[in-house]
Amino acid sequence: MHFIRLDYDGHLRAYGHTEIGLFFAKGDDVLGLKTCEYPMACGPYGICSNGQCTCPPPRGQMFDFYQVSFGQRGCYRKVPLTCEGSHKQVFLRMAGISCFNLATDLMSIEENRCIEVCAKNCSCKAAFFMSGQGNYERGCLLVTELFWLHKVDEASLIDHCTVYLKVQNQSSELDSDVVIPGEKGEENFLQKAKRAGLGVAIFFAFLSLVVAWFLLWQRTHLNKEMEDDHFEEVPGMPTRFSYMDLKSITNDFSWKLGEGGFGAVFEGALQDGTKVAVKRLDGFRHMKKSFLNEVRTIGSVHHINLVVLLGFCAERSHRLLVYEYMSNGSLDGWIFSESSRPALDWPHKMDVIMDVAKGLHYLHEDCNKKIVHLDIKPQNILLDNNIRGKISDFGLSRLVDSNKGQIQTTTVKGSPGYLAPEWLNGQVTEKADVYSFGVVVLEVILGRKVVGDHWDSDMWKELEKKAKEGTLMNLSEGDSKDLKPDENVIAHVSRAIRVAAWCLQKDFQKRPSMSVVIKVLDGIMGIEDELVYDFTSHPMSTKSRCEETVLWPSILSGPR
Repeated sequence: MHFIRLDYDGHLRAYGHTEIGLFFAKGDDVLGLKTCEYPMACGPYGICSNGQCTCPPPRGQMFDFYQVSFGQRGCYRKVPLTCEGSHKQVFLRMAGISCFNLATDLMSIEENRCIEVCAKNCSCKAAFFMSGQGNYERGCLLVTELFWLHKVDEASLIDHCTVYLKVQNQSSELDSDVVIPGEKGEENFLQKAKRAGLGVAIFFAFLSLVVAWFLLWQRTHLNKEMEDDHFEEVPGMPTRFSYMDLKSITNDFSWKLGEGGFGAVFEGALQDGTKVAVKRLDGFRHMKKSFLNEVRTIGSVHHINLVVLLGFCAERSHRLLVYEYMSNGSLDGWIFSESSRPALDWPHKMDVIMDVAKGLHYLHEDCNKKIVHLDIKPQNILLDNNIRGKISDFGLSRLVDSNKGQIQTTTVKGSPGYLAPEWLNGQVTEKADVYSFGVVVLEVILGRKVVGDHWDSDMWKELEKKAKEGTLMNLSEGDSKDLKPDENVIAHVSRAIRVAAWCLQKDFQKRPSMSVVIKVLDGIMGIEDELVYDFTSHPMSTKSRCEETVLWPSILSGPR
């Protein structure tokens, strides 16, 4: 008893009944059919050989699997056939293919003529040529689609065909199994000679490429050595460390403190026991620009309210910076954190605000060249043992000539919510830092983020009223409302609120300089009367705008 079944995988299989009452689809046991001899074993244009499915060669150039993990679905032409492009069509020649049961209605023509007839017929996708050996007649069979190809073993070559697959040629380089319609086998000698010449040309081109690569590598290596030596020659530069030194003092970079847009920060300890924070710059795009900027900028500035750069490493592709260790971490952990860490009291809040103002004043007005930080935010303000603020992370900073005053830029840098409105027109001055400072002051006073909030004149007046009454201080510190706040603190907080409103003016020309801010906070100077009390985080802080621009988060959390 025998039957043929269309199985779950879409293949027709022949089954036979044995003496022990079992049905087998194994060809050797019943009908002599092997795995590759089932129709559609490897799908359209798939070639089955020893149970494995492949696509017509050259591999991946003309044909490819519909799905590599399921080769039985067949192969597809990477470049579809078109009747308009028939002048560019060639044939892939594959010998040793089983003739199967297609030897009907054969055309009695020669092999070259068989190819030519298929080439002129737009609907013809492949041509089978049967040599007349074994049980098959000699002749040509044209097919409009090809659903089955079986590579025959060497012992069965007496019953084989040669198949010519029509493909659209997109390359000037022709493989040895590619046949051009109209060319006889003898005339292919010229094509082989061309291929031989092409092979020689490719060899010499490869040799030239190797020599060019070696010269380029040698030049690049020399430039790196010169670049490293250049760092040694800069006067007043911080200490230079080797990469192995920094691996050692950070315990192979295992004591991680935080991570941001420029890389990770690790805790370390020098030989004398001094704690340091080692920042490892990641990514090629940051290595040179940000590294040189930080080393040359921070290495040349010294102020009590700026984080000290103690050293650096410039060894091959490694770029690292060694800072003084700030035991109390960043400001955001004190004003935003919901952990058990106590909140900053008002005297410390006012001290930190003044510290940041003095640091920015030094960068903007007391340096030989004006330095614009471009990323002032709580995450980049670190606190030392005495909870005094220091500005860190100069990865975005820019030097500005005093006679120019403006930075011309087409790339938005900084952090959403702290960016000044003038970033939209690409012309930025030091007043961009003043705007960011205003946001930070407001967040320090309120103890929460204000990004996205809208502030009109009524809200500013209400905030200042609560500060003067002392209710703002009581609510923030969780004290009793009956506790009488310190009059000196109330005065400082009220001035800080007005300073924040002044710094957040949309027109950068109406914002104060940092020297004026310090005088106002000290109470020796008044605030301009005609202020626009309308602060709203501009569109650059929204998600849609962030997706359209290149933003640099550079957020580093935890102590470093």
